[in-house]
Amino acid sequence: MCNFLLGHWNLSMDSVEAPLQEILDEYTNEGLMEEIDIIHSFLTSDDSDDWKSNFIMSNTEIFWPNMEETPLHWLAHIKAKLEDALLKR
Repeated sequence: MCNFLLGHWNLSMDSVEAPLQEILDEYTNEGLMEEIDIIHSFLTSDDSDDWKSNFIMSNTEIFWPNMEETPLHWLAHIKAKLEDALLKR
């Protein structure tokens, strides 16, 4: 999970949405399914929501005060977009 977050949402991104398009362009169907499973496992884990939010904030270089979503909602939104893209392939 850490590699997925830091590998894409870091200081080299043009916008918060840019890494998502990069993932969709570069990942195979199998790669997308793997990331979706990892995100799902993370979001549904027994860890507290506070811990998960702190983990997301610590492993991304997003300026969270400017975001309209909480870290957990944002990651769930990313998962939904990956799922939608996979269905459209």
